[in-house]
Amino acid sequence: MKSAIDDFTGFSDRLAACAETPLSGRYLEILLKWIAYGRSLFEPWPRRPRAGHFLGGVLWYCQETVMPSFAFAAAASSEAFDPSTAGIGRDEAREIALRGLRYACFTHDTGPADCVRPTKSWGRREPAGRKWGERGCGFFRETNAGRQAANLAATAYLIRDLLGDEEREMLATIARDFLERFLTYPIPSGLYHNTQMEENAWTSFGLTGAALLLEEADEFASWMTRIEQWMFHATTTPDDMWDFRAGPGGAPINRCVDQRFTTLPDFTAENHGFVHPSYMKSCINLIGQASVLLRLWDRAIPEAAFHHHRDILRVISRWCDDMGAPHAPQGMDWPYVNFTSLCQTHAMAAVNLELPDAALLERASLSRLETQIEVHRGRLIPAETQEHCHGQQDPAIMQERFISHVAYVYLLHRLASDGPAPSDATEFRKRIAGVEVYPHGGAAIHFHRAGRTSVSWRNGPMVLPATGDGLRTIGQTRGSLLAQVEVLDRPIDSRLLFRTVREAVDRLSCVFEERLYDGAIRRRVVFSSFPDGSCFVWERVTAAEPVSIDRVIQGRLSVMNDPVFAASSPPASQRTVYTAGGSRSFSGYAASAAEAVEEVFDLSGSPWLNVDDKFGIVFATSGRPRYRNPHHWKVWHAIEDWIELGGFEDRRSFKADQTICWTALLWLPETDRRATSVSRFDLIENDDERLCARIETPARTGYVVAHFGGEGWAPPLDRSDLHQSRLVFHNALSFTAPPPADGEPSIIVPPREPVSIEIVRRRDS
Repeated sequence: MKSAIDDFTGFSDRLAACAETPLSGRYLEILLKWIAYGRSLFEPWPRRPRAGHFLGGVLWYCQETVMPSFAFAAAASSEAFDPSTAGIGRDEAREIALRGLRYACFTHDTGPADCVRPTKSWGRREPAGRKWGERGCGFFRETNAGRQAANLAATAYLIRDLLGDEEREMLATIARDFLERFLTYPIPSGLYHNTQMEENAWTSFGLTGAALLLEEADEFASWMTRIEQWMFHATTTPDDMWDFRAGPGGAPINRCVDQRFTTLPDFTAENHGFVHPSYMKSCINLIGQASVLLRLWDRAIPEAAFHHHRDILRVISRWCDDMGAPHAPQGMDWPYVNFTSLCQTHAMAAVNLELPDAALLERASLSRLETQIEVHRGRLIPAETQEHCHGQQDPAIMQERFISHVAYVYLLHRLASDGPAPSDATEFRKRIAGVEVYPHGGAAIHFHRAGRTSVSWRNGPMVLPATGDGLRTIGQTRGSLLAQVEVLDRPIDSRLLFRTVREAVDRLSCVFEERLYDGAIRRRVVFSSFPDGSCFVWERVTAAEPVSIDRVIQGRLSVMNDPVFAASSPPASQRTVYTAGGSRSFSGYAASAAEAVEEVFDLSGSPWLNVDDKFGIVFATSGRPRYRNPHHWKVWHAIEDWIELGGFEDRRSFKADQTICWTALLWLPETDRRATSVSRFDLIENDDERLCARIETPARTGYVVAHFGGEGWAPPLDRSDLHQSRLVFHNALSFTAPPPADGEPSIIVPPREPVSIEIVRRRDS
């Protein structure tokens, strides 16, 4: 009977014929600098000879070892390997890659029964003392393990001359095991909450690696046809049902889709219950990695692999700041800073799809990553962060394993090219300016000259503003600026009663109402973003029936204070907060739970604050505002400070129709403390039903008006504004009624409509 090893690949010599390029050389330099540090993360494994692991050897799917081993192999594949930078010789780097590969093969489900992983873990405890491969654990975990099978295939290619019969047989068995499990598995569908985009993409990646390891098999051609279908179904949308163009295998797309959808019609995607940029770009990264494998084996890349990738990239690219880091309109639950992944996204898009904008963003992310790896001496995050931040999202494991992303981009540029010339940065920013509404994702974003500002009404409503510095200044905290309410004795639920979004070329407004905790709590929000990037946010949370509230945080905004962005050594970060009563400076650093002392700056008594002359906030609130500077985090996302404009932490009871909390704020990006101090707003009407706010800044004077019930409302605008000015209305359905007999004009605002009014003073005659 034919065994798996009989079908084992003969590999190809494609890489040997490929010279270094300018970009591959830059990525190689990053790999070498990381290896100088990453070598310290490797240790021998005593169960079998010539075997070892990274980062303690225990994480889901063996990724803590397989991914760094691949990076060692990729760097060592280059004739330009520099031992003086790497701290070890090329042969030693290759030997470490082999030992990591052997450890992974032995501890896989198909390996010897006594070969299990260590019982102590750096991060998650569940995988400790177990095998990986996840047989019998269900589609998600089993297919996720396939990613590491594919990474093993890439590592095997790069050190193929070191492989003996033992390694070849183990690799072939792992490949055959994964192919038998999932090659004919029904391709899943999923749109909301947890799309199947990532899962279908990583399954296609795993199947690609497994098939290439067994490319001598008679079934290889039919395998690749099926894998093409998996790739295609990573990014299908409901609109594909009306697309009669040719798809995989030449059949019409609408027939190939077979009513299986993995991407929302506006090309956003949800994971973990919200629109998630990391998962939106997963198809680009994972199928991009598969494209690198196909290039290594000198195989054709099917066009269907990139179905809708351009559409998804049009969304992602527009969201990115000048470091190539995407805005997160519904927040983030993973670590915020991950430039290895961003380099991979933009590089795959630039090369595979020949997109000049992606080439521009790749170079932006690459420059940031080069500085990061230099300042932190080969590490991907600061040493003190690795030392003091641990737990489920242990930064050492979460970040350092992703050096494999750099390895894939390095190989991509060597195998293909550096891609198209990048587009002009100034022209790109002008081209993406404006407003985009994502009705299926439940968010809208205003792209302006001072950054970008988003409002979301689904999946945990929030408002996330950003300056031109993007992620360097503002973190991606879930629930930003809007209230987070905790009630222990009621079921958690949320129901959006209505939302109205009005957008123009240079401004955006939104009003919505939501019911929480089985209808016991009513949230009403008004949002307006103006052409200069400033925006006004109003929120009132009211008891719809008697209820006891355990905790409220309102107006929270993350201020990044992370030395990961340091430009020189020793790395340090500091923020200075200015208020009407003075200023204080806060250092950003990590400390142990026992040693961390949180500093708190009470903002009571000041109607405004400014941070580093980068942004200002003018505010009014029902709670006690403060600026928090913590140094230890239960779940680590970044080293960040927090502005909190209101809330309470003691249990309080409220009667029906009683206000629980409210806040109003004016966000001023790219604004210094002087301009912030002279900006103001007056809340002429401020109750649960009506808002009328008059805003004055050095740049504009105007009103934001909205109401939530009844018929049209005439807001009490200042008479001098009515008589001495020209009023410019923004957003549809607002109108000026004919003046009554006494000549006094009136403005009628329809219910549930966000209306902004700009005052343009008439010149004196």
